Amino acid sequence: MTPGSPGYGKVQGAAVLSVEPDSAAASSGLVEGDVIVTIDRKPIGSPEQAVRIAADHADLLLLGIYRDDQVHFVVVRRGNS
Repeated sequence: MTPGSPGYGKVQGAAVLSVEPDSAAASSGLVEGDVIVTIDRKPIGSPEQAVRIAADHADLLLLGIYRDDQVHFVVVRRGNS
């Protein structure tokens, strides 16, 4: 996470730099600036780890998202934008 990210120094995870408007992530409520801190309740320490874990899941992902100094959960249904 870079020094300009909202969660910098507060949480460890993968910062969301952009979200495609018509994507499954956008439909699930993920927005630019969110920090993915868990995937399926597994802590995320880096963007590479997030990609690796997400690649192992075909349909649904439960994401723990750090936003506005709170953790929110969103379900992303992959392939259903």
